Amino acid sequence: MKLLELINISKIYKTGTEHLAALDNINIAVNEGEFTAITGASGSGKSTMMNLLGLLDTPTSGTYRFMGEDVSNLPEKTLTRLRNKSIGFIFQSFNLIPTLTAEENVELPLIYRKIPSSRREKLVKNALEAVGIAHRKNHRPSELSGGQQQRVAIARAIAASPSLILADEPTGNLDSTAAKTVMSLLRRLHESGATVVIITHDPKIASSAERVITVADGRVV
Repeated sequence: MKLLELINISKIYKTGTEHLAALDNINIAVNEGEFTAITGASGSGKSTMMNLLGLLDTPTSGTYRFMGEDVSNLPEKTLTRLRNKSIGFIFQSFNLIPTLTAEENVELPLIYRKIPSSRREKLVKNALEAVGIAHRKNHRPSELSGGQQQRVAIARAIAASPSLILADEPTGNLDSTAAKTVMSLLRRLHESGATVVIITHDPKIASSAERVITVADGRVV
């Protein structure tokens, strides 16, 4: 079953009198349970595609179907609710809140989802254990290495079992050892049934996926 589908998607940015087509008539689909990499050079359009897939932006034209629903022109409030419920994000810069512990960082999105406290506690515990960072649950980001911070970010992304895990350059700020650990975690998540889409400029990272979609000049090549 298709989890997401971009149909004739274009995204055009206007800068003064100039029109820049960041995406030009894109057509792709990702099935439930797939591990897909979207790759391309800087300026290829892959970041714009990530923003659309993650419901962080809307297309200029075309149709985006997510979980069977046309989400191309939904109001921001509806997109926010759907994004919080259904998508787990992993960012290159971790995006952890520095004043919160690892445990609290993982719990925060669950609070936004109005998950009851007793249920949150169990989900947080399970997620931290799944990524092997439970022993550091009371440490703040400044007390963790880059690899450990990314594990916390992955735990945060997977805690509520979202429909889609969307990882934007998840190894970009990590050394090679930590990068291998993170990719191993993502592969394990995929093997357990998760749908994983990673955005990366690195062909070696992309090769870890089952399927690679290459973007250049706003088009799938």
